[in-house]
Amino acid sequence: MSCRDRQVALQEYLAGESAPGARREIETHLAACAACRRDLAAYRQLTRALERLPEPVLPPALHDQWMAVLEPQLRRWRVERESPLHRRLRRALTAALVSAFVVSFSVALWQWVDRLAGFATRSLTHDLALFWRYLQDLWQVVTLLEDVARTLQPTFVRLWELWQRRTGPPEIWGPLGASIYALLLALGAWLCWRALHERKQGGIGHAA
Repeated sequence: MSCRDRQVALQEYLAGESAPGARREIETHLAACAACRRDLAAYRQLTRALERLPEPVLPPALHDQWMAVLEPQLRRWRVERESPLHRRLRRALTAALVSAFVVSFSVALWQWVDRLAGFATRSLTHDLALFWRYLQDLWQVVTLLEDVARTLQPTFVRLWELWQRRTGPPEIWGPLGASIYALLLALGAWLCWRALHERKQGGIGHAA
């Protein structure tokens, strides 16, 4: 090991953090290396100088100064979060999630009842287990949609604001926004139905 590679070991030795074997090796090396002895003395001098420095104390007015800088931005965020656009988007996303859940639950219930038609050849325990699996898959889909909506809401709001600035006043695009919300709601419900339908087909294939 070269002297340059021993710099970290010297600092650990000075701090008393070296293992016994490493400590003996460093002491043996120091006895024969004047350069490392000078480095060790410099580290020791630097450590003592740092220990003599007073402990830094934050000025009492720092918190007030920091809050004075942040408060305008915080107020702007509160206004944006409670703006009509945010409220409309939040209601639309909530409605889409609830509608997707209702549609998916109805499809799952219909599939379960449809399978109960073969009760003579299949046990009720098997059908209940299948229905429980459908509910678990449904909950995973709803949770995923909720996470996606929460993640994409700021992006949608920003894109909507930029679009309004380029195309005209907000009242012109109100009906268009409602149409887009309805389209997204229908798309979410269709995706949930499609996922559950494919799940059903897979379950029937395994059962066969």
